[in-house]
Amino acid sequence: MDDFSRYKILLRSPNWLGDCVLAMPAVRELRKNRPNAHIAVLAKKGVADVWRMCPYVDEVIPFEIGKGLKGLDDRWDLGRALKKMNFDLALIFPNSFDAALVPFLARIRRRLGWATYHRGFLLNRKVPFPHHLDGEQQPHCQLYLVEKLVHHTVDHTLDAEIKIPDEGVEFAKGLRDDYFVVCPGANYGTAKCWLPERYVETIKRLHKETGLNCYIVGGKGDVPVCSEIAGQVKGEEGEESFCQDLSGKTTLFELAAVLKKAKVLITNDTGTMHLGAVVKTPVVAIFGPTNWLRTAPLGTDNVLLRGEHDCHKRCRRTCESDHRCMKAVSVDMVLKAAEEKLQINK
Repeated sequence: MDDFSRYKILLRSPNWLGDCVLAMPAVRELRKNRPNAHIAVLAKKGVADVWRMCPYVDEVIPFEIGKGLKGLDDRWDLGRALKKMNFDLALIFPNSFDAALVPFLARIRRRLGWATYHRGFLLNRKVPFPHHLDGEQQPHCQLYLVEKLVHHTVDHTLDAEIKIPDEGVEFAKGLRDDYFVVCPGANYGTAKCWLPERYVETIKRLHKETGLNCYIVGGKGDVPVCSEIAGQVKGEEGEESFCQDLSGKTTLFELAAVLKKAKVLITNDTGTMHLGAVVKTPVVAIFGPTNWLRTAPLGTDNVLLRGEHDCHKRCRRTCESDHRCMKAVSVDMVLKAAEEKLQINK
């Protein structure tokens, strides 16, 4: 049996915010089983900050890869830089060819990952993909990969924690008290987005029934739809609106703090949903053309709403039909779920 207890371990991170959060239970178990190892995460710059909040890792190595020939040079340079850092083991979570290439170029002695996409020659610890877990939540696959490293069964509890830096906490202190958060966008595309007019109605009715303020959040790409919704949600004439738009205005640290302070988060299936769940905010998530069984958020304080359609079998970035899976989720369904969470978590 290999003893990696004091080794330097490089984790190749997933590329999306939500997938990073879903991988954290596996990193939790790796830390538990190798408490003295130095664990570093290799992550794209866009998701590096979520790993900086993860208490199970010692170091975060951000990177960017250009396109075309520039991308080839970037991969070669990154491999050379990692080689100088003398990692003993690379644990590769993504199953893409590209994710395994840089650890190979870095000549890391042991490279463990899924034997998929014709990349087996880049690995020397090949693990067949666990298709018996296809019907389970995504984190179980990463936990299975950790089991292959540590040579025994690990705890498959789907929970994790993050520690929000002071700059995020200070930002949230400047917000109004007693609020809920709405996230109406999705990086993947509009097919995963609930209808903006239904978000407008939900915000108005939830405020009227509870008196809570509302903050709308999203990334830079979500600014148009968030601004549209905020513009349609106004207080009485002369009053400051109870609904404020923060889309494109927060760092990842600040967003995490905003979510943690919220009474409930109403959201599409997006990275913000997963971030809300990991900071232990009650989540009401609206699922459409994605497999809700695979990508459900961590924890148990969540309600997942979906229409009874099989759109997830042919998921596209934009809907090729009539958006029926999203239309099947009504405002009343969302309000009922949110109000139940608010009552439980008073």
